[in-house]
Amino acid sequence: MTVDHDGKVVNRSVTKHQYLVNAKEPYNMVYDDFWEMLNKLNPCPEIMVYGYLARQNGDGRTFAINKGLREEIADHFGISPKTVSNVIYELKSHKALLSSAKGTYIVNPRFTFRGSTSSRTARLKDVLERGYEGNKPVKEAEWI
Repeated sequence: MTVDHDGKVVNRSVTKHQYLVNAKEPYNMVYDDFWEMLNKLNPCPEIMVYGYLARQNGDGRTFAINKGLREEIADHFGISPKTVSNVIYELKSHKALLSSAKGTYIVNPRFTFRGSTSSRTARLKDVLERGYEGNKPVKEAEWI
């Protein structure tokens, strides 16, 4: 919208918004530093592990959650690898992490995404097109 020096509207452009199926849920952009702040305010394992995974892998890439990663996260935060495993199980049950194939995951772009809006939209569309029963994709295909 363009306004002249008297406050009168001179030019107005209208933008139409389109939504993907089921994509009208609230979404807030969260900056990486927010995870650090949460860890300082409330250092619980769920926030620590989710924040770590979102910061490292929140751009829609697949990643493996193996023993090495669990130990890396545990060492980083000074918690046990068993605690990390329990938190990962909880994150999967709440669909914050989605299984893309046996042993690989993505951070659900509905909740957290690092990158451009168009990249998030592409990942979200990919998630919605696959459909989910529990935490597993209905359509077995490789993630992009």
